[in-house]
Amino acid sequence: MLNIARDLIEDVQLAKLFGLASIDRLMQELLLPPDSSTIVDKTP
Repeated sequence: MLNIARDLIEDVQLAKLFGLASIDRLMQELLLPPDSSTIVDKTP
């Protein structure tokens, strides 16, 4: 389940980066980490 969430967040970040999707503020707050420029894998 966590991997699916990470994949979704990565897809949203890429779509936003390449201008393929318009991400509103609420969606950003719900999905994207505060620093959405990088994805950090916090698994040991």
